[in-house]
Amino acid sequence: MTRLWFEGRIVFDRAGPAYRIGEDAEDRVTYAARPIATELRFLRHLLALPWFENLSLERRRSACVKFVRIHLFGAVHNRPDPSFWTDKERRSLAKVARKLLIAAPGAESVLSLADRRLLDAILAPDTEPATLIGLARARRRHGRPDTLITRDLAQLLATEAPLRLMAASVLLR
Repeated sequence: MTRLWFEGRIVFDRAGPAYRIGEDAEDRVTYAARPIATELRFLRHLLALPWFENLSLERRRSACVKFVRIHLFGAVHNRPDPSFWTDKERRSLAKVARKLLIAAPGAESVLSLADRRLLDAILAPDTEPATLIGLARARRRHGRPDTLITRDLAQLLATEAPLRLMAASVLLR
């Protein structure tokens, strides 16, 4: 899908059925918490593909910001039981985070303060599971100043920054 987005042509079918994203599709939604290394293996694979490596830095940043927000942070949010977060699972999560940041240097600069706190905690080897879980919840309190403002104020109005992302979301409603 990522390759199609960057290299293909996407056409909207006005007469066809709507594409819905949700949790009501029982045949493709799972709530089983798989090991982080298993669940996020696709990211490690995708980042190593030549076509991805050859994307411009701007495009790699865009994709990696999405991967961080949806998949990396989602992995924490969807595992609210502190007992899941063994040292091994936290190391696996940190490894994926580092690979994303290496693949797209500077991608983290457009993240909100709340997102950066969670990312910093993911990268810190001694972060307590309860802290990870709390930070994952806090970043989803949309509209609060720490979910809108970037650490690097020069990135406040960047394309992938939270102010523009949330403004676009509101305008589409």
